[in-house]
Amino acid sequence: MKCDVEFKINPIVRRRLIKASDKITYEIAKETLLQSKKTIPMRTGNMRRSSIASGVKGSNVDYYIGSFTSYASRVWKFPDNTHWTTPGTNNRWYSRIWRQRGHHITTNIIGRNKL
Repeated sequence: MKCDVEFKINPIVRRRLIKASDKITYEIAKETLLQSKKTIPMRTGNMRRSSIASGVKGSNVDYYIGSFTSYASRVWKFPDNTHWTTPGTNNRWYSRIWRQRGHHITTNIIGRNKL
């Protein structure tokens, strides 16, 4: 059995869906960054400040966040048993927040945008 389905979406509705998708993606990245702030290692504070100051980068549903220091990628890979100078901080900060709260973040953002 084969079934082909074709959706014809009004061009105005299509534009609204694309715009909503872009906005939701941006807001999810922004919320993930904000919730990660307290878990970004802070020995000197440079990595945390660079992450927050850089904010969400990208456009057209292609957004990213990062810690933009020369050493962030090394700290990201530190083992789980690292003794962090600031309590509550850890390695792989964005991934951890996303694993722990990603569903909640997404649900809240979509709810706020009434989709």
